[in-house]
Amino acid sequence: MAEGRQRSLLWDIFKGFGIIFIVFGHTGKVGGAIVYLFHLALFFFVTGYFFNEDKYGDRPFVYFGHRVAGAWPRYVLYCLFFAVTHNYAVVHGLMTEGSVIYETPQFVNSVIGSMVFERPELYSGPMWFVPLWLLGAVLFAGVVHVSRNLAELLTRPRVKTAFIIILTVASIVVGQYVVNEGINVLYHMELAFVIEPFFALGYFVRRYIPDFHEKLPVPLMVVLAAVIFYIFNLFIEAGIWFDLASQLIFGMWFYVGGILGIIFTILISGLLEKIRFFGEVMKKIPLMKNATNPLAGLVALAGRYSFDIMAFHIFIFKMTDMMLRKFYYRDPGMSLSAYPSPLSNEWWVLYLFVAVLIPLVVGLAIDKIKSVVKYGLKH
Repeated sequence: MAEGRQRSLLWDIFKGFGIIFIVFGHTGKVGGAIVYLFHLALFFFVTGYFFNEDKYGDRPFVYFGHRVAGAWPRYVLYCLFFAVTHNYAVVHGLMTEGSVIYETPQFVNSVIGSMVFERPELYSGPMWFVPLWLLGAVLFAGVVHVSRNLAELLTRPRVKTAFIIILTVASIVVGQYVVNEGINVLYHMELAFVIEPFFALGYFVRRYIPDFHEKLPVPLMVVLAAVIFYIFNLFIEAGIWFDLASQLIFGMWFYVGGILGIIFTILISGLLEKIRFFGEVMKKIPLMKNATNPLAGLVALAGRYSFDIMAFHIFIFKMTDMMLRKFYYRDPGMSLSAYPSPLSNEWWVLYLFVAVLIPLVVGLAIDKIKSVVKYGLKH
């Protein structure tokens, strides 16, 4: 933002909506299929948007290492927690049928597996996305690196953009081929080619039209968002929805849905940020001092802790299952083995709220502990 202007929270809000859409989709609520049209594309897009070409344009593997270093500690921490609580979940009927009690070898296997981005625990299911995101990011960084080198070789810097576009189109071709052939590689590596265009799209948006949403009048933003939502309903009526992990992408429709979803989320993020009330109160809250209103502040906070929400929300689903069984249904024999939850469809508002809020608080607590430890080590 320009000097003197309040820092925009648009992209934090954007990521916040992204993770809220993911949690909502997992509740199983009717209509949740709509978010499957685009919710993962949002994170690929925003990663490409913030790609630091000056720093990593010629060092794609350094970029990959930077991304791994940021994700790995929390990934392992949450997987370790799930391994520690595994037996508790089995004893209380929270796991799927056939789950066994861990002895020491199974526990050690689970922990070691998480260290190489495996998902040995049921509740770590949503984290399948992490290694794919890392692979997609390094593939995109490689595309930029190769394009820069080719442009330099030809002594024509301006053709770098053309090479990025050509290699992105090539990624689409490869991605469509591997999906059509049902090719499945470790960590879903084949899907890195499918998702690379969203990274490239983010890169180009920031490069050429970073503030396009600011130039749109509010009525037009509302109309555009409503039209896109209507189109999403047409997708669902036509039986088109996406499950990337299962390679269900309906060909090029995957990109149509993803791009429309990105535009839709930018629009609603911009609209939310334009609402202004309790501004002076917001400035006194350190975590929300740049927020224009409380809701924007909360959604932006969810965006900043989207990893924690993604990693932890299924566990919160199951804890909510258990609380409802004990205090509302009062039926100790009620089966809670269904994944991700047998009750979230009916109680989706509750599940959405607690599965976003509690992991957010956990993420805040982890950061607080880290800062205290670092302070203690320095002093």
